Amino acid sequence: MIARRELLALGSATFASCARSDGTYFGNIAAPDDASLVHILNGDIDTLDPARSTGSYEFYVAPAVLEGLTQYHPESATPMAALATHYEANADCTEYRFYLRGHPAPEGTRLPTSDDLPDTFVRRHAPTGVRPACWSDGRRITAYDFVYAWRRLVDPQIAAPLGYPLAILENAPEILARKLPASKLRVRALNDFTFLVRLRSSTPFFIEFITSYVYAAVPRHAIEAARARNAESSWTDPEHFVASGAFTLREYRRYDRIRLVPNPHYYDAHLVRLKELLFIPVVDGTAVMNLYKAGRAALTPGLSLSPIYTPVLSRRKDYHSTSGFGTILPCINTRRYPLDNLLLRYALNMAIDKKAVTDFLGPGYLPARSAVASLPQYPQPASLKVDVDGRTYDVLSFDVQGARSLLSKAGFPDGADSRGNRLQIPYHFPMLPENRPKAEILQQQWLHNLNIRAKLQAHEFNVHWRMVLEADYTGLADYALLPLYRDPNGFLDQFASDANNNPSGWSDPHYVAELQTANAILNRTERMEALAACERRLLAAMPFLPIYHPAWGYLCKPFVRGFASHPFDVRAFKYIWIDKNWRPS
Repeated sequence: MIARRELLALGSATFASCARSDGTYFGNIAAPDDASLVHILNGDIDTLDPARSTGSYEFYVAPAVLEGLTQYHPESATPMAALATHYEANADCTEYRFYLRGHPAPEGTRLPTSDDLPDTFVRRHAPTGVRPACWSDGRRITAYDFVYAWRRLVDPQIAAPLGYPLAILENAPEILARKLPASKLRVRALNDFTFLVRLRSSTPFFIEFITSYVYAAVPRHAIEAARARNAESSWTDPEHFVASGAFTLREYRRYDRIRLVPNPHYYDAHLVRLKELLFIPVVDGTAVMNLYKAGRAALTPGLSLSPIYTPVLSRRKDYHSTSGFGTILPCINTRRYPLDNLLLRYALNMAIDKKAVTDFLGPGYLPARSAVASLPQYPQPASLKVDVDGRTYDVLSFDVQGARSLLSKAGFPDGADSRGNRLQIPYHFPMLPENRPKAEILQQQWLHNLNIRAKLQAHEFNVHWRMVLEADYTGLADYALLPLYRDPNGFLDQFASDANNNPSGWSDPHYVAELQTANAILNRTERMEALAACERRLLAAMPFLPIYHPAWGYLCKPFVRGFASHPFDVRAFKYIWIDKNWRPS
């Protein structure tokens, strides 16, 4: 087994020769001797506990070890069966009943399973039938595990960073506000294999919504045992970890490696062909290239490659790119000077040439005028007209003269305050390959177009992410809206609260009420139009600056089979296998 320090010792010289390479692939393409896969992460995980997760790099790791009711199709990102195989919804989509693996007579809609996948991902096998799912210690997974997990997510004592979306469940807002105990959350186990959920209002997108790893079942017996040791967080240590996914945790060395091995009790264990799955956290983009080129890593995540290298890499056969579902947008702390000034926020947005940013980033990146990514039947706002002192401005447009006019009306003529001091606005960003050059482009544009100086401040990714989720910053902070379900609500709901997890601190009760009303509409066309009206209200407040919709550019060795990327960049490692007999054609 290789050590991370050994990998990084390869140094930057390895990459220096890439532009002169005559091969059609980038670097070493020899298949490993064993069925091990080394996957790069751009940083370390925070935790494998869904209730403690901030959505950091556990986004790649957690789905391999913990499953929820549903999971993503490995290519299309649509929901498939995971621990549940069937579901029923009532007429107004306020109640959902899930039938877990092992139920003797499941009813309602059957979710697709691995039996429905093409040969690209699976070997043909006998259907798994009604065999119950088990934890990696052999205990059965039941509906009671979901009751425990979801109540834990809304328990204020846990303060789950990503628990706020479960406010759509009955009694959840009162629990989050400490007016009711977590035991009052309207989720119930009707028996070992039937899980009932009651929602506050119609939620037609609920099946897509719950597919994220955040809503996975967690092993109550392992967590309670850790609590009895006065160390609840220790349940995610390798020696105590209990998995429900295709893999389980064998080793974790912070900032060094995360080693997973197959879970022998997994319901689809016969499909898992990797002997080992090793995640290596590497922050430096050049180091990522070195490791991959040397053949010491076989797969990179969708945000690991610096745009500086894209012109070279995009010509190689093992470079792949797919459109990402999301929006990259600096958030604004609207409660702190000087960006508590709405007209200044408008001016900053109108002074950005977003196409210049996407041209630098490379193929697949698209300029953004609004927050919500493209969706069928959703009318994205293309413009937003506001009247200021008798003049109309389109605050979603690139209009330098209009931006300068609004800057003056905001009280900062030529970028200076009333004392003649030039505005200096902090711009926070995480240390990821594309973030510094992107920040420098924005810095140059604001300086040239508005005479405003952006003070660039880099942070380690997990530090930055927590800071933004708590709105504990001044100025602007790089942020990504990357919802894990294809619905406008995933972009809009983070701004429907004045509590933690609202990255801007902006709140408006009218927006909250309008969003709740829109989400309850069952007719898709009408609902999309109502949600677009919500987005226009949000854009009028401009608590963020929409910059672009991302693309996932990644490297994958040609001997890696059973893998496909999709708009969420979630990896279905259970289907991946190493073709030891692969040879270049």
